Amino acid sequence: SAPAPASSLLYGELSALAPDVQCAEYLATLAVAVILAGDDLARDALAGGGGGGAGPTEAWGSALCVYLHALWLLKQAVNGALRLQDAQGVEARERHAAAALARELRERVRATLERAEQCRARCGGGAEGEGPASRGGPVEPLLYARAMAVAREAALEERLGNTAVARDLYERASLLLQYVRLRCRDGHDLEVLAGFENRFAQRIEVLNATTSALGHERTLGASAVGGLGAPV
Repeated sequence: SAPAPASSLLYGELSALAPDVQCAEYLATLAVAVILAGDDLARDALAGGGGGGAGPTEAWGSALCVYLHALWLLKQAVNGALRLQDAQGVEARERHAAAALARELRERVRATLERAEQCRARCGGGAEGEGPASRGGPVEPLLYARAMAVAREAALEERLGNTAVARDLYERASLLLQYVRLRCRDGHDLEVLAGFENRFAQRIEVLNATTSALGHERTLGASAVGGLGAPV
C-alpha cells in the first residue's frame, strides 16, 4: 500500500539531507530503535497477542508494520552511504567510512527482512509497497506506546541504581519519539512529543553526570589505594 500523505513529507525531507556519514549513521540509529520496538511487538505476538486486546494476527501485523518502517530507514541510510562514496571532493577517510557503514547496514537489512517475512507469514501476508506500509494500524501510535513503555522501564532501572541501563533505555525511547515526530504534522502532538523528548534528555544528562561522578570516585579510590604502597 502507498505511504500516507503525511509520511511523504518525511521521505522528501530525509532524502534532501546532505549525504554524509553522520546523516547515514543517524538514520541507522533510528532504524535500530525501531527494530527493537518491532522485536518487542513480535514477542507480544508470540505470547498470544498484543496490548489493548489485539489478537495474534493483528499483533503480528503490528510487528510487521514496524519492521517495514525500520527497513525503509535502513534503505535510506544505505543509499546515503552509497551516494557519499560516489560524491566528488570527499576525503578518502570518509569514503572508507561510508563503505564500511554500507556493508554493515546491508547485513542489518538482511536480518530485519527475515524478521519481517516471518511476521508476514504469520499474519497472512499482503502486498508490498515502495514505502512503509500500513499493516496492524498506523505506525505512530505503535512506536509512541513502545517509547512510553521503554521510558517506564528506564525510570525503574534508574530507581534501582542501574544508571547505564536506564540511560540506554531513555535514549532508545527518545529515538522512537524522534521518528514519530518526524512523521507528525499536528502542532499539539509535536509539542507533546517535544516535551517528552526534553524530559528524556534531562534524565540522560543527569545519568551521564552520575556515571561520570562515579567513575571519578573510583579513580580517586584506586589512586589512594595504590599510594599506600605494598603491605609491610
